[in-house]
Amino acid sequence: MDDLLMTSGYNFEGYKIKKYIGFCSGECVLGTGFLSSLGAGLADFLGSNSSMYEGKLYKAKNMAISDLISTAKNLGANAVIGLDVDYTTFTSDIMGVIANGTAVYIEPEHAESPAEISFSTSLSQADDKSKEKIINIPVINYYTDISVRPFMIKYNISAHTVKLQLCKYNDLPVTALNLSFIFNTIFGTTAVFEDINFTDISVKENYLETEYVTLSIPLNTLKIINSCTVSIHHYLEDKVCYTPDSPYRLTVLEPDRLTGLRNIYGSDVVSDYAVGEDHWLCLCGMENPLYADTCCLCGRSQNAHQAVSSDTRFPCTFIQTAEDLSSALEIKKYIDSLADNQLLPDALLNEIDKLTKYERLYGNMKDSCIKIIKQYLQAEK
Repeated sequence: MDDLLMTSGYNFEGYKIKKYIGFCSGECVLGTGFLSSLGAGLADFLGSNSSMYEGKLYKAKNMAISDLISTAKNLGANAVIGLDVDYTTFTSDIMGVIANGTAVYIEPEHAESPAEISFSTSLSQADDKSKEKIINIPVINYYTDISVRPFMIKYNISAHTVKLQLCKYNDLPVTALNLSFIFNTIFGTTAVFEDINFTDISVKENYLETEYVTLSIPLNTLKIINSCTVSIHHYLEDKVCYTPDSPYRLTVLEPDRLTGLRNIYGSDVVSDYAVGEDHWLCLCGMENPLYADTCCLCGRSQNAHQAVSSDTRFPCTFIQTAEDLSSALEIKKYIDSLADNQLLPDALLNEIDKLTKYERLYGNMKDSCIKIIKQYLQAEK
């Protein structure tokens, strides 16, 4: 784009916001002059418009917006969202105009980064047209005797590469992994890839992520894969090599339901909460004695969760859908469109409404909105 785009809304049709740069503003202070004031007073008395004041306001507004555009461009932005223009009077002959908004960098939709496909949808069309897409494959097994837990595989169809995302139950650094991938298909067959090594593991906000390594999966096989079993052979934690003492376990949840529960409760979820004769089963799959208030593996409270039945008030895709939206305003509109949104408390709806207003001044509030919704769902369970 050759020039900066502006809107009082929060997006541009045909464009995707790639970066929220921050709040910016432009100001203009302009003297109206004695004759303008006299003319305005006379116009007010006669019940007509003052052309002198109109001209001054128009000029001041354009100067403030021009200053805003200059500031936004200096910050590296090519667009401004949430544009708002305010007027104020300092004395009878001096007025100020403030134009503010959120500076962003946008790109046309067709220039966005590789799209991601979830295995909750059909992959029957994963042909040559999908070469630039990344596929998310949920991991369906887990260990309860080690501190790492794989939960998602990302496969790049174009580059024939794969990376792994993991949860971590302590703060010790993990620097290397040796494992095997067992991809499960919709027909009950498997495709096995052994002796995969990862040596560049980075820490994200609340999970670990490996580098991409080469792994060539035939497209004819790829389109029937619905989950993966990750068999960990060795891993380096704080420069010490560890090997799982016991074999991995498989979740009994279907991949779609597993992904839905993880969207609500966390990426390490592998089961529903359950209570037995002498133990309770945590969402992380760890069995704890009944007298234990918290899980000895993940630290979740026993009373903070309960089994989520199929007729839960909100679908498992609720959080997932909200996370796919681009702003707090879009999330609010999505909630308003739900037939059962009246089940949400007024306090939560008010908080979301506040975030949509803050968004105009301080930039994108999507993450904060997702956080308070998750906190509500957590408390309700």
